[in-house]
Amino acid sequence: MTTSDVAPPAWPARVIAVATPVEGVTRGRTAEFRQRGLLLEGTPSAAAALISMGQNPHAVALVPTDLRDMPLLDFLDVLRAFSAAPVIVGLAPEYDNETVVAALDRGVARAVKLPVTADALAHAIDESRARSVPAVEPERYRIGELDLDPASYRVHWHGEEVHLAPRLFEMLRYFAAAHPRVVSLEELVGEFGATSNPRDRGERVRVMIGRIRAQLTHARPDLPAPLETVHRVGYRLTG
Repeated sequence: MTTSDVAPPAWPARVIAVATPVEGVTRGRTAEFRQRGLLLEGTPSAAAALISMGQNPHAVALVPTDLRDMPLLDFLDVLRAFSAAPVIVGLAPEYDNETVVAALDRGVARAVKLPVTADALAHAIDESRARSVPAVEPERYRIGELDLDPASYRVHWHGEEVHLAPRLFEMLRYFAAAHPRVVSLEELVGEFGATSNPRDRGERVRVMIGRIRAQLTHARPDLPAPLETVHRVGYRLTG
């Protein structure tokens, strides 16, 4: 059994601020964070944060969007190679929205504005952990010619493999679990619309749906993607 197979303890939670001092990303007294069960640790560099995450496999990484010594997405790729710990993206005052969307597509479940309060950080960690706990036996979905296997994170459409980013895979699995029900945009926004600007949430969901359709169509250009828009109601998988 690897460390990633072991459920992380609920609280207290060790939070490793990547390549930044704690004071640069938090708002409030240290005692407030301790009272919420948050043990904060700043690191001088991205490399030092990776070492610390390796030594503390159940720690939570708080990664600012203005990471200096390593591109944000590269850091996430390296971290995900050896750790399934929750990752929170901290939104600096100025950030690239496309980079944040790409980070969320890599499996980052939550983004918080910096500096972050103890309550906001604790809430984000709770939700991130809830998303990161896998089912004991993930159900395999077969809907028409669409085959989705959560255990291996693989999707096949009419026998052709479809390569989806983790966040897009999770959305497709959500549709599969809901089949044949129509899933409303409001429901999808609640599950997948994490962004700092509430007005961008619906658009983010629509972009994700468009990317799923594009990948399915790329696998079989001769067939329509099996993700249907139900006018003024929502979306559903078709058999």
